[in-house]
Formats: sequence, C-alpha cells, structure tokens
Amino acid sequence: MPEIVDALIAFLSAHLDERERRANHREEWTHEEIRFVLADVAAQRELLTLILGQLASQPPPGHTLGEVLDHKMPWIRALKLLALPYAEHSGYREEWRP
Repeated sequence: MPEIVDALIAFLSAHLDERERRANHREEWTHEEIRFVLADVAAQRELLTLILGQLASQPPPGHTLGEVLDHKMPWIRALKLLALPYAEHSGYREEWRP
C-alpha cells in the first residue's frame, strides 16, 4: 500500500490503542461510559479491518488503472474520515484531511 495509507493506518491504530488503554484505567468513569468507549474502539477496529481488506483486494484482470483507483478511493476517504476526530492531535497530517 502507499506510504500515506500505511502511515494513516498506523496513526489510527495507535490512537485506538490509547483510547482503549485509557478507558480501561478510568476509575472516575461509570461502567456504561467505559463500555461505550470500548465498543466504539472495537467498531472502529472492525471498520479498519473491512477497509484494509478492500484496499488489499485486487480487481479482476482487465480493469484499467482508473477503474482500480475509482474502487479504492472511497476506502481511502473512509480511512481519512476515521482519522478526522484526531486532527488536532500531534502526528496528524494535513494530507489526511478528507
């Protein structure tokens, strides 16, 4: 995959790991708040897995480069949208902005 996609996936994974770690160590949060954050993190991880599968898939032979890019661009945009809430965090790149 292109470096921009690899970097974006690493950035998202690191922030999801951090959210999960913090949720598991928040004594002042209610059980419901912790469950919500953990469920949100799990859902985002599932979306990452789905997106990665689509980006790694190869179209049948005979497709033009334009057709391949048309297939992959919405999935790259989905990655960028997942990263958008972290736009103010260090390490976020402007090129990731949708």
